[in-house]
Amino acid sequence: EMENDEFILPGETNKEVGLATLKTIESLKGAESIIEALDIWREEKLKLAEHEATQKALGKEIPSPPPHIMLQALGNGYTAERFVLESLRKVSASDLEAMLLLLPFDYVQKLLSLLVYYLDRFQSPELCVKCAVFLIKIHHGVLTSSHQYLNIVEQLRTCCIDTVEKLRNNVGFNLAGLKLIRRQIEEQNDVILFADATQKLSSNETKKRKKGKSSATILTIKGTSALA
Repeated sequence: EMENDEFILPGETNKEVGLATLKTIESLKGAESIIEALDIWREEKLKLAEHEATQKALGKEIPSPPPHIMLQALGNGYTAERFVLESLRKVSASDLEAMLLLLPFDYVQKLLSLLVYYLDRFQSPELCVKCAVFLIKIHHGVLTSSHQYLNIVEQLRTCCIDTVEKLRNNVGFNLAGLKLIRRQIEEQNDVILFADATQKLSSNETKKRKKGKSSATILTIKGTSALA
């Protein structure tokens, strides 16, 4: 079994931040799968660009090039963008940050571009926001030191803000819906949902307060007798 190895966080100087600093077998496998998926995405992107340029030069439509063999195996209509996202989803939450730290910077650039694509379409929003924020934090120095990266950073900032706002609205809407359903059930059945749990909680809190007062009284009596 491979030992866990520590590695330096390129964008972090505070050792107490608590970020993942260990690379494991799973995080290495995850990084390899993401790199492979990004290579396929890049290959497909260049292939389509070349196909469009050829069509434009010939002035007529020609058959589209066949997709990568990996995409063919996954079924018709399985895009390279979806392949990268599915590879990202397969990485466990505990290995996600360590996996992102293992990506070379040129692959980080590719992934950041795809994160904008996913966030625009609200695909796996929580995962994509988490990855975007983490990568920008780790590579903040490089990303903000050159004008060529400022555009992607600004796009991600806008996308993350919009996505978080949508998620907040969804949570608020769902919470309001649940409250309405609860109220309707209570009115129809003349019962109070979660009443037993609330009563038990109140009873436990009352017992704790009484126990606390009793302990304080005993301590006071002991202290008084000791002084006497």
